[in-house]
Amino acid sequence: MFNPDWANASTNPFHRGQHWLMTTRVPHAWTMVGYDPNNPPEPNLTDPNRIIAFIDSGIDLDHIEFGGRPGTGGSRISAQSVSIFQENYPSGTQNVCNCDSAVMTPAPEDTAPLIIGATSHGTLVAGIAAAEPNGIGMVGTCWDCGILVIRVFAYSPDAPCGGGSIGTLCRQSELSIAASIRYAAGWDQSLNGGLGGYLEQPRARIISISDQSQGGFSGIGCTDNPAARPEIVAAIEEAYGQGCIIVVLAGNVNSVQPCWMTSDPVTEDPDDTQCTPLAGWIPEEIQNGIAIHPKTIVVGGTCMWGTNWLCRSRINPLRSNVYIEPCCPLQDENWCNAYYPSLPEGADPDRLPVLSVVAPMSHVFGTWGDGLWDEHTPLSNNDFGIPPAGTSFATPQVAGIVALMLRVNPNLTFEDVRHILEVTATDIEDPGYDAKTGHGLVNARAAVEYVIKMALPANFNGDESIDTLDAIDFLIAYGQGDLTADLDLDGQHTEADLAIFLDSYLTD
Repeated sequence: MFNPDWANASTNPFHRGQHWLMTTRVPHAWTMVGYDPNNPPEPNLTDPNRIIAFIDSGIDLDHIEFGGRPGTGGSRISAQSVSIFQENYPSGTQNVCNCDSAVMTPAPEDTAPLIIGATSHGTLVAGIAAAEPNGIGMVGTCWDCGILVIRVFAYSPDAPCGGGSIGTLCRQSELSIAASIRYAAGWDQSLNGGLGGYLEQPRARIISISDQSQGGFSGIGCTDNPAARPEIVAAIEEAYGQGCIIVVLAGNVNSVQPCWMTSDPVTEDPDDTQCTPLAGWIPEEIQNGIAIHPKTIVVGGTCMWGTNWLCRSRINPLRSNVYIEPCCPLQDENWCNAYYPSLPEGADPDRLPVLSVVAPMSHVFGTWGDGLWDEHTPLSNNDFGIPPAGTSFATPQVAGIVALMLRVNPNLTFEDVRHILEVTATDIEDPGYDAKTGHGLVNARAAVEYVIKMALPANFNGDESIDTLDAIDFLIAYGQGDLTADLDLDGQHTEADLAIFLDSYLTD
């Protein structure tokens, strides 16, 4: 079992502990994948299935939870981590990206804390997914995951070139985000005589995007001509072709106050089906273009107040409001059907079923960066803090759970992973799928258990002994329509599932 000191509120420096681990049943999944707190695994920086790419503001390279700078022994940070900036602001009005050589160094240091009031965003999300299991401060969802940092925006303590206030030095753009997705998926410009091409394997199979500034990016390209597709669309589809699994935030609303658990996080029951809007909550629609693309797993946010789950994040957009100029006439919604040909049970037919699952988004503390990049400057490398509530910090939880699933079976496809996450989620709103919480609260235990049963159906009860009890348990589950008996992931219980079980049972 896991070390409770890493998550228990009584021993953790934050009085509610890592409550999100408990409510999403992550400690149970740790046991299932074989994590040993007395002998935690070393980070894996060579297997793409064990690497999560974070497209964000960089990372505090010296933080104690990441094992040292890239290239040093024990570091969790891939030496292939980079900064990818576009030369200009999206408006093209300022050429600022080469103004500060210290910030522009290849090492993707998270410089956000240099700005008063700014959040070390990239450092926080990386820690939630992959902080080191060292018994200090916190532990990430995935113990042996490597971190591929792709910095797409940076801050400077100096005013940007050409005047202006202290603040963002380089911003992300559609081109830089698209290039970052491609880089994580294995794009290498040196291939094919400098024309570029993809490596045989991606640099990271899991791509976590927690940046909310993508509302204006095109997420759907309704054309069969690849050359005419928006950059983001092309990058997502190329990454999908490389086997990547993109996990992206649904986005936040600005009309709510923070909330968090008020009872013991160790004993809190995530199977409570109550979910009510927090006072002041306005159902704003998902605008993130990357989230609208169906080849991404979209994560919303929720939090608990007493015994009620509270809806907190953006909801599925109306089909009529998803309008990508110039190829999609507003009056013609048929193109949506090509991207979302079927609706989950209970889904509103007037809305695109974008949202997959939700995860806790409030009072999620994490690794805090110090913003310094000078290796000769004394650093404070054990900082932790609580950022504002946001789906930014729900997304890496799910990315880490995906990594646990791939640890059991690296051959899972994007469709496999999304299907398993969705059918194993705990329904916390109206019965069935809904626009506010998708399929429900992500459940790491159930998701990993499902993958284990898929990997070796003959050991259906998980006792590591294949006998008649497994056959009995499978037949009971099959007869009751239990989701874990759907071994071919087609959403139905058919003779194909029986055949899969029998083949495994008779072989093993």
